[in-house]
Amino acid sequence: MSVDTEHKEYTDNIGTWEKIDDICDANNVDQYLLTLNPTDPSKEMEARNLAYRNRAIFYQVAGYTSSGMLGMIFAKKPVLVVPDSMDYMTYNANGSGLSIYQLSQMTAREVIRKSRAGLFVSFPDTGGVVSQADMDSGGIFSTIHHISADQIINWGEMLVGSRMMLSFVVIKEEVEEEGDDKFDVDVVDQRRVLSLEDGVFVISLYRKNDSGDWIIYGEPKVPLDGGGNKWNEIPFVFVGADNNDSCVDEPYMKGLVDLNIGHFRNSADWEESVWFCGQPQPWMSGITQEHLDLMSKNNMYFGCAHLVGVPSGETLGIVQADPNPVVRQAMIDKIDMMVGMGARYIQPNSSTKTATEAEGDQKSQHSILSTISENVSSAYTKASMFAARYMSEPEDDVLYATTTDFVAKTATAQELQAVIGAFIQGALPPGDYFAWLQSRGLVAEEKTIDEFLEDVGRVRMPNLGE
Repeated sequence: MSVDTEHKEYTDNIGTWEKIDDICDANNVDQYLLTLNPTDPSKEMEARNLAYRNRAIFYQVAGYTSSGMLGMIFAKKPVLVVPDSMDYMTYNANGSGLSIYQLSQMTAREVIRKSRAGLFVSFPDTGGVVSQADMDSGGIFSTIHHISADQIINWGEMLVGSRMMLSFVVIKEEVEEEGDDKFDVDVVDQRRVLSLEDGVFVISLYRKNDSGDWIIYGEPKVPLDGGGNKWNEIPFVFVGADNNDSCVDEPYMKGLVDLNIGHFRNSADWEESVWFCGQPQPWMSGITQEHLDLMSKNNMYFGCAHLVGVPSGETLGIVQADPNPVVRQAMIDKIDMMVGMGARYIQPNSSTKTATEAEGDQKSQHSILSTISENVSSAYTKASMFAARYMSEPEDDVLYATTTDFVAKTATAQELQAVIGAFIQGALPPGDYFAWLQSRGLVAEEKTIDEFLEDVGRVRMPNLGE
């Protein structure tokens, strides 16, 4: 078995992940259009297929939908709790200048699209125990790395006591190295293997030799935590849409992407139909060669303001085909289906719903998004705990949390009047009144109840006291 061996779940899903990225990013979309008359190799058919593809209009429904969902997760700044020595997470969590907020956006985007991502936590190879002074100086620190789904090509697990643990993870990488001069960069294909060997975490790098065989590149590394101890687990976290185990979750975006492709194909058919139907075809009955010569001699052509005559008793007309309503209806139907799958940005806001119905719809729509947000938060909290262990900090002192509240809580005029009335009459305590207003977005989230009472206390209320 080679280090380049791919896990069955990886091979089963890599094609879907690539398709999702293509459609969401609007890259290489022409490959998803069908070929007209594929058994006809003629130049004429080749030209027709080229025109067919050039006329097609791609609507980036899936891409905008995934971006919108990502924006909802990060509409509020995530909560980050770390010791002072790990404050660098707010501006350089991966060692390349990306903050933990930016990294988590990359991970959430990947999970929204593919229901799969990974996080690897590392520490510089210093050859020994690092002093606290070295870490406090900011020159040496642990880093979190986002790993995309298509990079995690193989993995394995083993049962240790009552706990199922990762036994190995193989990460596909492309490493840039300086070429013949500083302006020349070579890209090297590499496999990073994270494994437990006799209960100890080891990192091994593999590259191809001149014969094309994968061999170990350099010496395997045995990372140490901040206390100089070997790791008894792999500091790697899977992130999924359903949960954060090693199993590959079904991509929720797949259905929307397939509909987006179907809509694109309908668009190609529709635009071709419009082009053909939109070209008027003049015709004459009973025309003779003599009359054709006469027309040519006198420059009698359609569209040039010249009179076109026909022989006595004959007729002249224009044929124009009716548009193809079937293809157009198919496009409309797919839009309706995409709206039903979460693409609300293309849905008109003209429908009338009660506040209760609208809130119920949003809760249903965002249930998957809430789970993704929770999984990303859990994964980054776990990764931060690994980072804290490298930095000799207590693992329980870290937390990372993105919002899971995607339902806009609004109050009707009747509800607002009733609650204010209850508060003024003393039937609703100030704390409950404050909490209700804040939950409806009527009081700033950062405001405390003391500040609120100070504001309203300027007007004497029966239940506020002195």
